[in-house]
Amino acid sequence: MTDEPAELSGLPTNEPLAFKDWRWMLPSDRMVIRRYKSFCYFKKVIEDQEFRFGPAIDYQDDDPLEGQATEPVREDERRGSERMAESISLSDGEEIDYAGGMENFRQGSQEQYFLNCWRIGTDEDPRFWEKFTPNGDGVAIETTVGQLKHALMTDLEMYMGLVRYVDQQRHFIPSTPPASYFYKNTPFTIENEFRALLYEGPNQVMDLHGRDWDTPDHSPHHFVEADLNEIINRVIVSPDTDEEFREQVREVLETNGFDIPVDISRLAWDREPGAGHVLHGNDDFDGDKEAIDSQLTEELHATDWFIWDVVDVVEICPPKAPTEIPLPFAHFEVYRYTGTPPDPETYGQGHLNYVTEVHRFEQEGPVELEYD
Repeated sequence: MTDEPAELSGLPTNEPLAFKDWRWMLPSDRMVIRRYKSFCYFKKVIEDQEFRFGPAIDYQDDDPLEGQATEPVREDERRGSERMAESISLSDGEEIDYAGGMENFRQGSQEQYFLNCWRIGTDEDPRFWEKFTPNGDGVAIETTVGQLKHALMTDLEMYMGLVRYVDQQRHFIPSTPPASYFYKNTPFTIENEFRALLYEGPNQVMDLHGRDWDTPDHSPHHFVEADLNEIINRVIVSPDTDEEFREQVREVLETNGFDIPVDISRLAWDREPGAGHVLHGNDDFDGDKEAIDSQLTEELHATDWFIWDVVDVVEICPPKAPTEIPLPFAHFEVYRYTGTPPDPETYGQGHLNYVTEVHRFEQEGPVELEYD
């Protein structure tokens, strides 16, 4: 059994979902992503054919720093307040509180940005199943980045990208949304998240007095219509489920007119041949070359060559990453294939001018690639 995705449908999409030169990035269109939820949630998605986007403020119990700044950013803003106070006064004579204004600005954004979260890749972590499907009735909807971005239908502003994991005490990140919503604290690295983000508006106000901003009433959530025939490639059930549960999942699909395969989690397999789609590098904002080299070498060693024919290791950088320290801004995609692999030029995101380098391996060793 392998875990290769279906080919992309090629439907039109509204761009941009990410921006050139920004540090948050889109993985390649063919990268697999999964949404892990309970059976009840899965059933509702299939019946209603829409995905729920919840306001960022609803995630505070899990991560109170959702969309917020790191300590180095806050310290820089405090210094900015001091510099401004030395030379500028507000019309009412009060001192500028730039740092307080920025903090309130970001906190107010938690009621205006709505999240829909997926996990990148086909590798699995039992802790992830336990966290997001604690009752043991877990179901994961599997698609690809390209399919999702083509098939969601909304009039609101939408952004997408992988999440980078940073040390809140050490790392400097973008200070404002939407970019700040593509960074999370390092304890969340097992999520390996791909995120779709909606912006409801209205335009936010940054008060230089540092006063709390009275956020306008916001929607409790948004449901975004989706062409599930164009999105779902297969459904994965959690490793401890039995055949009766899998039959329930199949029945939900068939009742609603979907002919989609249902597979059990790879964690239940007797052998581990290496996952078909894996992403590395988004959990290392220090850009430790030895660490990433070790991860990628382990991926090659983990490949079961009785099952897989080719492994592609793809390094992707934004176009203006500092050439002397590119790794904190890069990510690495690993793909395993049976049969003929794709053209190397299909990787990356051409419209975003990403710098993409592909290394191809077969059991005998590296393969020299030819580009058109």
